[in-house]
Amino acid sequence: MADTRNSLADANYKGDDYNIDIELKKGPLTNRRCTDFLCLIIFFAAIAAGGYIGYYSAVNGDPDLLIAPLDSEGNFCGRSPGYE
Repeated sequence: MADTRNSLADANYKGDDYNIDIELKKGPLTNRRCTDFLCLIIFFAAIAAGGYIGYYSAVNGDPDLLIAPLDSEGNFCGRSPGYE
């Protein structure tokens, strides 16, 4: 352990005392491929669906009903007839 620390502290150290396995030199980068393409498609489809739902609800809905007070009988304060 002490020899390793001394060799790492040396400015001229080239890493010669470490043997690297030939299989490790190939590494995981040589056999890479895209594995999450289907997940990416599903993710973009979910974002598109959420965007469409947001657009549709903004155009066809009434966002004021979300913040209007509601009593226990389902009447909206300021919106239902007789509760203006």
